[in-house]
Amino acid sequence: MKLSNPFDNRNIIGYVQEVSSYETKIHFPDSRKLNRFFHHGDSFHWGIVWTYIVIEWETKWFVGKIIKVSLPEKERKELSQDSYKNIEFHPVWHVELLFAFDLLTFEPEKSINNFPPVGTKVYVTNSEFYIALLNNLENDASINDKLNIGEDLDTGEAISLSANKIFQRHCAIVGTTWGGKSYTVSKIIEELVKKEWAKIILLDPTGEFSWLGEEEYSEIYTFNSPKPEDNIAFSYENFEFDDLCAFFRPAWQAQLPMLEESLKVLSLIQELKNGYNGHTHSDPLYDGFLFEKKNKINPIFNKIISENEFDLSKIEINYLPHQLQFSCVKTGIWSFWIEDSWMLQNVQSLIYRVRGFLHDINAKTIFNLSRDASINCITEKIKWFLNVASTKRLLKINLSHVPEDKKMREILVNALWRKLLNLAKEGMFIKKPLIIFIDEAHLFLNKVIKDEYSIEVELNSFERIAKECRKYGLYLCISTQRPRDIPEGILSQMGTFIVHRLINDWDKQAIENASSNYNESFLNFLPSLWKGEALIMWVEFLTTIFLKIQETTYPPASNSPELFK
Repeated sequence: MKLSNPFDNRNIIGYVQEVSSYETKIHFPDSRKLNRFFHHGDSFHWGIVWTYIVIEWETKWFVGKIIKVSLPEKERKELSQDSYKNIEFHPVWHVELLFAFDLLTFEPEKSINNFPPVGTKVYVTNSEFYIALLNNLENDASINDKLNIGEDLDTGEAISLSANKIFQRHCAIVGTTWGGKSYTVSKIIEELVKKEWAKIILLDPTGEFSWLGEEEYSEIYTFNSPKPEDNIAFSYENFEFDDLCAFFRPAWQAQLPMLEESLKVLSLIQELKNGYNGHTHSDPLYDGFLFEKKNKINPIFNKIISENEFDLSKIEINYLPHQLQFSCVKTGIWSFWIEDSWMLQNVQSLIYRVRGFLHDINAKTIFNLSRDASINCITEKIKWFLNVASTKRLLKINLSHVPEDKKMREILVNALWRKLLNLAKEGMFIKKPLIIFIDEAHLFLNKVIKDEYSIEVELNSFERIAKECRKYGLYLCISTQRPRDIPEGILSQMGTFIVHRLINDWDKQAIENASSNYNESFLNFLPSLWKGEALIMWVEFLTTIFLKIQETTYPPASNSPELFK
């Protein structure tokens, strides 16, 4: 798009009066000219907050926005309706510089490292010029990179945004309830699905995105579904030791070493059987799947355990309570173990927690504790979805039927994303990037599993993805109404913020701390945003944008029931 010349002497509004790193003050010589006027069919106004200005200096020009208008203290006392029309006042504009350009090459500068000097001319411009400038800057991106998600809040002009700039440094969509977060998520995913350069996984904790996307391009899996045929599970065989510690909450001194040893024993049953052949008069195994340490020789066991690694995929977890009990022994004479009732008493609470988990009807289904081969495993489905040959571009994971008690949902999600983290490090997303959308992210992030006596287990898979995985082609997009509950380590990694209405001071403070100084003044407008309106701040672009998010073809089921009809 061709840009008009902004440096017209009839558009001069004043001169630079004061310059600082965060604000530029503009002096206007005559307040009696503060009227709307038209030039070549374009509308201009010289005294309204949110008006765009242009500053020309030597080989650079700067674009800014008026964020405040004030009068000197001595002139405020003389201000009245009559004096405003007849007496000359000298208002001061407080301007935030948005970005700078080279006047000859039109090349934009990524940061404003030079500032206009005092006395430089300032020209007023309008929103149409600003939108034309934005779209002109985005012309370097390919058409396949453009996302048409919204319109400029001032002019209604459509703005195309680069998907690479939005997601390559992760993205956060925040705002209060009814601010429009879910609609924004739906609209962005709708635009991404039209492209073919990336795969998308959407984590849906409430089930409001069940209808998002055409069946041809999307797939949905539901944990603990009321319909058995639709069920999906995360097999416990994919757990790591920390995941089991989060469920069982072992105490440090006695229970944690006993849990680790018992799991290792269950995974090395065959090795223990072979190692004790010829050293016992009977089968060393109990019931074929358990190792009873009582009356066995200590050194043989220690050698086998120390020389082998345990593998959860080999473990029959339903035998774990019995193995914990059989492991409660102490060394007697001639290196033989004898039963230790004191140790058994200390481990008894752990055994109860393990049994409670194994008998939980939801855990049996969600983690396939029975090893039912007919139940699909989500890790295998994800690998199929990520296959380059697969035509599916959107995978929705519905967690609305996973219970919130016992931290089951948080542990499940943390273990699932750790699998994706490992796949990223294996290079699976280099050629075909993956974008993970997490709705209601505050439900899963910044979680620690701990009680009065147990060890502390931190659920940090998301933070590791945010910090480590951009270079592997794995990107994160979180949506939350409580940004203050998102760990600082994750918010600090977000390069793009799409911020809807925010009222709570703590939430606004969290966004302000994670954004640059140049965006602080814009955050003051957040409480006044209406549904669907959003402020976009990003490190990959040169300015902040106010958008009205467009309607989506697949609106989320987030409307509240009407009280009266």
